[in-house]
Amino acid sequence: MRVRKCYEVSSITSVFALHYVSLYGWARGRGAPILVSACDYCCAFAAIIWASIYGEAALVRSETFHIYRLQSRGRRRIEEKMRPKIFLFGDSITEESFGDGGWGACLAHHFCRTVDVVLRGYSGYNTRWALRVLEKVFPAVEETPLAVTVFFGANDASLPDRGSAFQHVPLLEYKQNLHDIVSFIKVFFSLSLFLINGFKRWPTTLVLLITPPPIDEDGRLRFPYGDNPSGLPERTNEAASAYAKECIAVAGECGVPVVDIWTRMQQLPDWPKVCLRDGLHLTQSGNKIVFEEVVERLRKEGLSLETLPADLPLLSEIDPRDPLKAFQI
Repeated sequence: MRVRKCYEVSSITSVFALHYVSLYGWARGRGAPILVSACDYCCAFAAIIWASIYGEAALVRSETFHIYRLQSRGRRRIEEKMRPKIFLFGDSITEESFGDGGWGACLAHHFCRTVDVVLRGYSGYNTRWALRVLEKVFPAVEETPLAVTVFFGANDASLPDRGSAFQHVPLLEYKQNLHDIVSFIKVFFSLSLFLINGFKRWPTTLVLLITPPPIDEDGRLRFPYGDNPSGLPERTNEAASAYAKECIAVAGECGVPVVDIWTRMQQLPDWPKVCLRDGLHLTQSGNKIVFEEVVERLRKEGLSLETLPADLPLLSEIDPRDPLKAFQI
């Protein structure tokens, strides 16, 4: 992106000097965006207000803000519109989803001509850790995605007195963390939260919560995490049930859709062997269930092959007598 000029904003007074820059630019015609480098929250906030008032497209940069893009309403887009994206955000069950037969790989194949499916899976993570990395996972300069799946809880539900205790997150904190993750993605602007996180991300993005899967305790004993001198599983299906219920509750409170994998998988006969390879992580059959449930939920929310246009002309749309006609803008 070509930047017209960079202005260092070290005080509130210097923000008002931008007023004259704006008037000058208004008289001579608008060019590329202005980069505003702000030293603190107050200066950055003032610079953003300046950009909104005077109609400048701006990049606001500071040490605490990282980089935030702002475009005033009615302005032309700064860059070409890219293919829409669906982000998959979660723990190891998401990280592994691009493997052979994984639900993420199947989703990418399903939407191969319409959407880029972007993997953001982090093995072992719980919602507490996920909150700490949101800024890096979802930078504000990213184009608004169509949807984000949020698939956490399997590690949060680790028992606090067993081998994976360091991953445990108490149930009420897990619920609040999910609320905060959804709010981070969805809310455009909150004055009370501005000094903490600045502008929120994407109010139009669909957030799809996915409950943790059921746990096969015998499978966890056969495939323990590290040493297990107690001889007891570090996760139980009873605990997973409680976290799944809270995930569903958060979806209702936030007004976002949810996929209840915990219930869906247990509807199958012999689900521990069919769906789980080690009592926790998914088999290909388990991945297939997640894929099918996610696609169906997205379809109900208006995101499907029928509603999303192909990025470029399909072969069936190209006239053999005049092929190049299909590529005319």
